Amino acid sequence: MKPWCFPVKCHTMPLPAILIAFANNRTPGQYLSELEKEQQALLDKFSGKIEPILLQQATLDRIVDRFNKFPGRIRIFHFAGHANPDALLLEPDAEGFDKSYAAGLAAYIGSQNSVSLVFLNGCSTRAQVDLFIAAGIQAVIATTRPIRDDVARLFATDFYTSFCAENRENSIQKAFDDACNLLNTRFGDAPQDIYDTRSLHFGSMQDISGNPYELSIKGRAVEIRLKDLEKGEKALNETLTRQLTEAIRPYSTDAERLLKYVQAQGISNWESQLRYSDKAKQIIAYSFVGVIGIQLSKLMAIGKEDMSEGKPRKYIEKCIYIAARSLDLLCFALISALWDAIAQQPRTLSAAQQARISRRLDENFEPSLPDQLDLLRTLHEIFSQPENGLTVPIPELAALGVLAEGSDFQQTIRHLHALNEKLDKSQYDLLDCFEAENQLATLLGALSFLVSYRMASIKHIGYNQTRHADPGYLHRYTALGIDSKANVDAEKINYTSRTAHTDAVLLYHGGGGHYQSYVNLSPFVIDYNALTGEHGAKICFYRSQDIGDGTLEYLFLEDNSLVRIEKKGILKPDSDFNELMISSENRKVFNLDNVVDQFREAQRCLGGETLNFDDL
Repeated sequence: MKPWCFPVKCHTMPLPAILIAFANNRTPGQYLSELEKEQQALLDKFSGKIEPILLQQATLDRIVDRFNKFPGRIRIFHFAGHANPDALLLEPDAEGFDKSYAAGLAAYIGSQNSVSLVFLNGCSTRAQVDLFIAAGIQAVIATTRPIRDDVARLFATDFYTSFCAENRENSIQKAFDDACNLLNTRFGDAPQDIYDTRSLHFGSMQDISGNPYELSIKGRAVEIRLKDLEKGEKALNETLTRQLTEAIRPYSTDAERLLKYVQAQGISNWESQLRYSDKAKQIIAYSFVGVIGIQLSKLMAIGKEDMSEGKPRKYIEKCIYIAARSLDLLCFALISALWDAIAQQPRTLSAAQQARISRRLDENFEPSLPDQLDLLRTLHEIFSQPENGLTVPIPELAALGVLAEGSDFQQTIRHLHALNEKLDKSQYDLLDCFEAENQLATLLGALSFLVSYRMASIKHIGYNQTRHADPGYLHRYTALGIDSKANVDAEKINYTSRTAHTDAVLLYHGGGGHYQSYVNLSPFVIDYNALTGEHGAKICFYRSQDIGDGTLEYLFLEDNSLVRIEKKGILKPDSDFNELMISSENRKVFNLDNVVDQFREAQRCLGGETLNFDDL
C-alpha cells in the first residue's frame, strides 16, 4: 500500500482526512441537541490542516462508502452520538440496521491500515477500546460512563483545539491532557454535572471517580502530532535515541555524562534538539557491540533523510533487520559455547532440544523473529540445566526475565514480526515506522548489556621470541564496530603472551584488545575478507542452506547481500600441505573449506545428522 505520494519535500499531496460520523435519535428525550454544535466546532478546527469528511446521518453503509472513496487517507475516525458498551448506535440504513457492533467495526477500521486515532464520543464506550487496539489502531479515546451531551461537545472541541494548534506540535497525549484539565476547570469535582445519570447503563454515584474520558494507546502513539498526520514528517529517531541513551546509561560513561548534563540544564525534550540528539546518536552507535552499532548508525541516517516514497519501507526494514541480527548474535554465541563444551565432555540434551538446534542449522530459509526467540529460549534452557554444568557465555542474559512466556520482550518480537508481514504485503504506512522504532527501542533496551561487549576479527597472529626471553604473540585484528572517533572496523595490533583463534570472529566482554576470555563465533559469524586475505572486514552472519545442494548461505551485513560458501575439497589425502599452501589462492579455498567443515562438525555435535537433499 502507498498511503500517500511522497515526492521529496512535496507540499501538494492530498491532505489526510478525518471521518466525522454523527448519528442522532429524534425520539423525544433521546435527541442530542448539542450534536450540531460539535459538528461545526470540529469543521472549524480542521480547516486547511486535515480534510474533514462529514457524515451527518451516519449509517454503516455510508461509513464504508467513505473509506472506499478515500483509501489510505482517513487518519482519524470520530464518532458522536448514542452508544453503549457493545455498539455505536447509528441511523437506520436501507435494511433497517441501526447498530454497529464494536467487534466488527473495529476489525473493519483496523483493516484499512490508515486510521491512527479513534474517538468514540458516545456513552460508555470504554468496553470497546481493546477491540480497536487489537485491530491495530494506535490510539483510542473513549468514555467511562454515560455522559451529558454538552460535556461531550466541550471535551471534543477542547481536544481538537489543542491538537490542531497553529504550531501543530501538540501530541495526542498533550491534547487529551489539555481537554481533561479544562473539563476539571469547568466542572470541578461534581460528577452529577458531567454524567448523564438518567441512563440505564449508569450505575451508582458511588462508583464515580476520575475523569469521564480515557486515552488508550498502542506503543508510544500518544506522541503523534497533527503535522505527523498531515505530511508524514514524523521526527524519526527521537524515541529510539532517548530510550537507548537511557537504557545504556549503566554501561556507558558517555551516556551518563550526557544525561546528567541535560538534566542539570532542565532540558526535558533534548532528543528533539539536534545539538544533543546527534551526540546521543554517536554514543549509541559506538557503544553497542560491533556490527549492531554500525547498523544502528545506518538506521539513524535513514531517519534523517528527506521524505521520499521509499523511506518508510527502508526504515521499517532496517529496524527489523537490527532486531534479527541482535537475536542471531545471541543465539550464535550460545550455540558456539555449547559446541565447545560438548566437545570437551558429553552434555544432556533432550531430543526436542537437539531437534530445535538442528532445525536452525539445517534451515533452508531465513528464520522468522519468533523462531529466533524460540531457539534462544531453548539454548538458555540447556545452559540453565544444573546437570550440564554449563556457564552462560553472556551471564546478563540469564539474569533477565526477558525470555519468559508473555514477557514484554516476547510481545516486542511479535509486534516486529507483524510489521514484517505488513512489509511483505505492502500494507504499511508512516506510523508503522514509529511503531517499528518503538519496538526496536524496547528490544535493544532489554539487551542494553550488549554495550559491555565487543567484537574482533582476528586476521593474523605472529610468533615472536628473542633469545632468553619469554615468547610473545603479535595479533593483527580488526576491532568491529564504530569507535568514539567514528572509525569503522579499525585495524589494530595487540602484543600479548597469549594466542587466540585465527581467522575467527570473537565476542568478548570489555574494551580494547582484552579478548583473553571470548566466544569464537565462527563458523556462524565469519569475516569473509579475513578468510580470503582481503583488506578490511566483511562480516557475514549464517542465514540458511541452499535447498538444492546444501551450500552455506551467509548475509553480508553491510548491504544484506548473499555470500555462498561451498566446499571445494582442495586438501586431498595425498596432498602435500606445505606445497599446497604456497599459493594464496589455495589458502583462500582451504580457509573456506574449513568454514564448511566446522559447520558440519557443529551440526553433527549439536543436532545429529544433517538433512539429505538427494531425494528432492
